[in-house]
Amino acid sequence: MPKARLIINPISGTRNKAGLDRMVLDVLSQLGWEVEVAYTKGHGDATRLALSAIEKGCDTVIAAGGDGTINETAAALCGTGVILGILPCGSGNGLARHLGIPVDLKEGLKVIIENHAMEIDYATVNDCKFFCTCGVGFDAAVSAAFAKKKTRAN
Repeated sequence: MPKARLIINPISGTRNKAGLDRMVLDVLSQLGWEVEVAYTKGHGDATRLALSAIEKGCDTVIAAGGDGTINETAAALCGTGVILGILPCGSGNGLARHLGIPVDLKEGLKVIIENHAMEIDYATVNDCKFFCTCGVGFDAAVSAAFAKKKTRAN
């Protein structure tokens, strides 16, 4: 029986995540998966929750959020053999789009269920792993300001 942790970032993107946990639990439990749900509350939570999932013996960690949530989760999983599932819930979903993961959540969940696992590269700057984009100067300033926002607007 596959064991997974679903990490949801409730403030990522503009989409309401109400019911997302139930939808994923309903679908995966019918397929025999054991799934535990956890929510992020701030920076670093996705990494801590992913590390905890590894300690609990999860085979898969599913990140439901934007590129920041995906980066935090993926960084914890590097070299562990634990599979990262991505449910794109961010504003841009750059990594998910690059990997061909549908932004429709039910279609994205199908990708996880069908185990379309692939190895991807990552880079490191100042001991921080990243999987999608990296910016300096103005790009970094805009990203830092965006990260401080509590909510996302259309």
